[in-house]
Amino acid sequence: MHMNRVTFSCFADFHYYPGVFYCEGEERLQKIIDRAKENKADFILHLGDFCSTPLQSESLIRAYNTCGIPAYHVLGNHDADLCTKEEAVTAYGMPHNYYYFDIHGFRFIVFDPNYCLVDGEYVPYSKGNYFKTPTCRDYVPGNQITWLGEIIFSSPYPCILLSHSSLERTRNGIRNRDKILSMIKEANREKRKVIMCINGHYHRDFIRIWDNVVYYDVNSATMDWLENPHHDLFPPDYYAKYKRMGNLVVFND
Repeated sequence: MHMNRVTFSCFADFHYYPGVFYCEGEERLQKIIDRAKENKADFILHLGDFCSTPLQSESLIRAYNTCGIPAYHVLGNHDADLCTKEEAVTAYGMPHNYYYFDIHGFRFIVFDPNYCLVDGEYVPYSKGNYFKTPTCRDYVPGNQITWLGEIIFSSPYPCILLSHSSLERTRNGIRNRDKILSMIKEANREKRKVIMCINGHYHRDFIRIWDNVVYYDVNSATMDWLENPHHDLFPPDYYAKYKRMGNLVVFND
């Protein structure tokens, strides 16, 4: 029996934000790219929050997009901190804020839960507006859910869903996830259409197999976040150089 195989490298929450978050920028990114190449990845993928400054980060984005293997983007909340969603899509060179691609007998579906629900309308994240509506965020608009269903049900291949926030978490995941989960369950009733859902956003690894689907949180490529400044672990000049240094636990490996 022939079994399709695909090898890919994914990372999340790179959080390039000069002057605010500690990040080595292109140096750290190159290590991620080098590892993908060493493992002969068919493509590389970031799962959102690549940077807070897409319009000012052309060099970093170019280094990723032209790294020598196919490179894909997923939008995160912080990608629209200082610009509109449309501007982030253009800056990253994405075909759309949600899209799919087929490779080696698998279908990878990127969707976008970065919307607020305000007075019955889905409002796209734009210039940090979601900070003002913390209880009304992380929604997928109805037209996108319809599209998602069409792409899943028409796929000749097993599907992997890719997003920034989680379909599995009940407390701080996608708020209207039940509609998508019902769709996944229906798609898998006769044949296993959806095999895996991968996301970032929470900065820590987590995995759960639920109804024969793997749900996987990918940890941050840079740091964990402390809600309140807790430490003075770094040299004083770091705190002067990076505004949120005291909130960060930086990963070195």
